[in-house]
Amino acid sequence: MDAGYRTRKPRIARRVALCLALGVAAVVVCVVVDLREAAASLPDQLSAALREGLLSDSAADIQPEFNAAPGYRHALILMDMRPYGESNRLLDALSKTAGGKATTEDLAEAALAIRKWGAAMRAADEASRRPSCWFDLTRTHSESPPELTGLKTLARLFAARAALRAAHHDLRGASADLAILVRIARHLGQVPLLAAAQAETACERLVMRAGAPSLGADSPAFAALIGRLPEPSLRSCVPGELALARARVADLASGNADVAASAETAALAQNPVARQAFEARVIETHRALWRGLEHNPSQAIERIRREVSGIEAPSRAAARALFGNWSQTAEVCRALREEKAALGLKSG
Repeated sequence: MDAGYRTRKPRIARRVALCLALGVAAVVVCVVVDLREAAASLPDQLSAALREGLLSDSAADIQPEFNAAPGYRHALILMDMRPYGESNRLLDALSKTAGGKATTEDLAEAALAIRKWGAAMRAADEASRRPSCWFDLTRTHSESPPELTGLKTLARLFAARAALRAAHHDLRGASADLAILVRIARHLGQVPLLAAAQAETACERLVMRAGAPSLGADSPAFAALIGRLPEPSLRSCVPGELALARARVADLASGNADVAASAETAALAQNPVARQAFEARVIETHRALWRGLEHNPSQAIERIRREVSGIEAPSRAAARALFGNWSQTAEVCRALREEKAALGLKSG
């Protein structure tokens, strides 16, 4: 995948999601959607999604003092990445240390990173002890919360420190760092977004790769640690992805979108019937995609690939952007399960 496509991917996805659902331009099916007919199907689509457990009829009700999200946000503010060249070098050293592939120089760089970002680690540790985690999706409009990427960076810090502590025979300290990683993974599992599911799998992988050599792959302590990890759930991602889709249409309708919409698209985004049609099509797409991923993930992923490859350019890249995140996340979760199975491990 070329750099240009990666840069264009979010913009392409936004435009295509709206065009597909509203009937502005059919990407996967070559028909024009009748907006009134699609809008009329919204109640049935919502009811079906509720029955199938893909949506909830209750909103998140978390007391502020129990929510870890503000604490994580504070930790990431403390984690000043400037100068960026040095930070990138330190992050690379952290990855090698956590993965057991560090040179002497890498170990020294990892220790430096832990000292540099110690305040951020203490704040993240404190946040991880709260029982729940909920990011306000309306705060970020149609984007995933930026904290999700930052939490993966913080996770590398704890994994590297666990490895360094274990190398100095501080197994209690290593266990404490790995426990923080587990708590972060569990929090990410509460965020109903595909990006959160990918961040969760990254944390779980760090627990396994840093924990096995630190505590011993056959040790009861390591098995207990893995047993506390949640199983990443694609099913739970549907409400959040729908919320982001709604937010994108609201952005287009209000003029807040960072991509200039055509007059026709903006008018449709302001049309209540068109917005209902959009929501109905998004739910319908998620239901169909989830059924395939639930019953036969490998076959569903291959079907998505075939459908995308069969679309004429230039719509192919747009369709890949629309469906690629689902198939990519499914593959990431499947690979994690296979990695656990190879170690004889099972999540809680």
